[in-house]
Amino acid sequence: MIERVGEFDTEGAGHTSGVFGEKEQSSRKRGPAPRWQQQIEAVSHLPKAQQRFVVQMLDTVLTQAASR
Repeated sequence: MIERVGEFDTEGAGHTSGVFGEKEQSSRKRGPAPRWQQQIEAVSHLPKAQQRFVVQMLDTVLTQAASR
């Protein structure tokens, strides 16, 4: 499960464009990273046990949302 945290492109190299509904806009100036991206970056700096807890919480919320 913890491997999922590493799947996110926290460097903003464009690999996540469209993942959360945003459109790729390479001609615009970059602003601050979206809040979800900042949070994923913060999670990547937590100890592995806390990362697993966050991933489990996300899995729970996403599973519940998908079943509605």
